[in-house]
Amino acid sequence: MMSEEELRQEMRQYIRYITGRKSTEHALQLFVRANEQPSFLLNQEEENQLRKILPHPILIPLIDCATGLFLPNHFLRKRMTLAFAIIETDTAYVDLFMPRPFRIYGFAQLAFRGTTAVFKAIIGRVVLWKIA
Repeated sequence: MMSEEELRQEMRQYIRYITGRKSTEHALQLFVRANEQPSFLLNQEEENQLRKILPHPILIPLIDCATGLFLPNHFLRKRMTLAFAIIETDTAYVDLFMPRPFRIYGFAQLAFRGTTAVFKAIIGRVVLWKIA
């Protein structure tokens, strides 16, 4: 079983990746509590994979893209979805989820992000293959 500090470190990385901000104590506590539930318990192999990833936060976006495109039921995808749900309900991050005004360059930005996501997914799939 992962320690509370490991879970907090994991959540800090997800928050930094998703929001670009520091984590709140409330979000960290919710993530730790959620991981006490049987549906989020990891087996030894999954814990080992996660422990290989945690020291390298640069891998989080790659793994996010790879699991989103190729492995939607992967345990890391489920953990990131949990983290996103916690972030979405935290008042410290509410401004990130409010509607924004339409901008014409948004389409170009969307195309660029979509293209880079594909490349990240390919690299992330290789990373997951290497750590498995």
